[in-house]
Parts: sequence; structure tokens; C-alpha cells
Amino acid sequence: HLQINDRGKDGLQFWANNDGNGYARLYEQGVGLPLKTFLADFGSRIDYWFIVGSGLGAETFPDAGIDFYPNPAREEIELFWSDGSAGLQVQVYDLSGRLISKDRVEGSGSARWSLSNIPGGAYLIELRTENGHRKCERLLVQ
Repeated sequence: HLQINDRGKDGLQFWANNDGNGYARLYEQGVGLPLKTFLADFGSRIDYWFIVGSGLGAETFPDAGIDFYPNPAREEIELFWSDGSAGLQVQVYDLSGRLISKDRVEGSGSARWSLSNIPGGAYLIELRTENGHRKCERLLVQ
């Protein structure tokens, strides 16, 4: 999660040393093309969610005893967690980092979660237990 707070509310113009408007970019290492560009006039805050993967395509978050299936999914997913929490927080982000859905499910280690309000596409899903364990992974909705 990249968060930029601008208390002066002058965007990236401050960073440009009055030489222009400026911008900030995130690059994928070794590729040379920007993944995301943030323009100078962004208001007072940027929140950008992303996943950093290893060269093998495995996510860098450790196994927290949290999982879901199926993926890709159509109507719903089955959520599983094993740390004894009574519930799970579910947050879904589009690939630009915008929060699409935030919900809480109750259960004793498993629950079903409807995708009826999520249009087809690629997303990031963050699952967090009451005990602080979390998993963040790509979710494909068909």
C-alpha cells in the first residue's frame, strides 16, 4: 500500500521545485515501463494498493491460514481461516487501487461471500482476521 499525504495541499508541485508541475511514477523493476503515474494535482492524499510478487509469481505475503476458492469465480467464493477468529474482513480493490467493496463475514472458520455486486474483471482481494492475519491475492470474477 502506497500512501502519500500532502498537508500543504499543493500536490507534487512542491517536489518539482517550481520547474513545472511534476509527477510521480511506480516502475516494475527490470521492465522500464511505468506501472502507475500520479499527476501533480492529486489533492491532499493518494492511496494506491498493489501486490508485490516474486519472480515465480507467488505473492510475498506469508501463509496466514486464510484461503478462498474458486478463483476465477462467478457468483460467490468460499472463504476459509484457521486462526480461531469469529469473522473475517473482506476488501476488494480494482487494479488501480480503488476500493470496490468492503464487508465483514461471520463464521467459525468458513463462510460464503457473494460476488453479485462485483462486475466481471481482475481485482485484488484482501482478507483479514480479527487476530490480525491477512492475505492479499488476485481475484478474477467472470
